[in-house]
Amino acid sequence: MIEIERRKSERWIAKPGVLLEYRLIRRIPLIKGRYRLFGTVMDLSAGGLAVEYADRKIRPMEKLEYALSAPNMGLRLEGLEMQAVSDFVVTDESSCGGGVCRRRGFRFGQMSREQHEILRKILQSCSDGPLKA
Repeated sequence: MIEIERRKSERWIAKPGVLLEYRLIRRIPLIKGRYRLFGTVMDLSAGGLAVEYADRKIRPMEKLEYALSAPNMGLRLEGLEMQAVSDFVVTDESSCGGGVCRRRGFRFGQMSREQHEILRKILQSCSDGPLKA
């Protein structure tokens, strides 16, 4: 079976240490929850990212906000809206510590000009080159 590439932006391999975090969006907007680790970013682009994560039970109806973090480089992009576009169990080598490991692809939602600028810095600083098909 031939896979058709649907991405509009070139994907880049993420350097080790690039993380995706999440937090629940609360009904009371003034009370912000704390970000929690979602998983390790495997590749990223201007349009989205792929993350490997240990299977966790997040109810589908929970509204989440995400943060892309590269602590070793002092970069952090908070307040991301993203839509999952793929999700599957990883059967080969994984970094999930022995549990069920999944890989999820996300597409970025609307971003402010400031968020786009931080994302550009992350793409320049936190990638090891284009992902080979």
